[in-house]
Amino acid sequence: MDESEKRNPTTAGLSMTTQAADTLLVKLSGDWKITEPVPATADLERALESAKGIRRIRFDTKNLGGWDSGLLTFLIKVFEACSKAKIEVAKEGLPEGCAD
Repeated sequence: MDESEKRNPTTAGLSMTTQAADTLLVKLSGDWKITEPVPATADLERALESAKGIRRIRFDTKNLGGWDSGLLTFLIKVFEACSKAKIEVAKEGLPEGCAD
């Protein structure tokens, strides 16, 4: 990481859209680093609870910047919430090292 990245991190972003009647698309953008604020899983968990027909979530990470354990911590919580709700997680949209 160079000095400009330290001074000007790209804010971590999270947005969700219903891609199909049973699929929630989770878009991750910006830098997801433990040293920077990252979105909480609460919004995603609420979306899963309120959308009764959701059976699967997918990820779009094409706008994801740098990441470290901040992203991994978020994903662990998402995976746990999905497991409890019996929602399939399509991991192929995640960066290498996140889907293991």
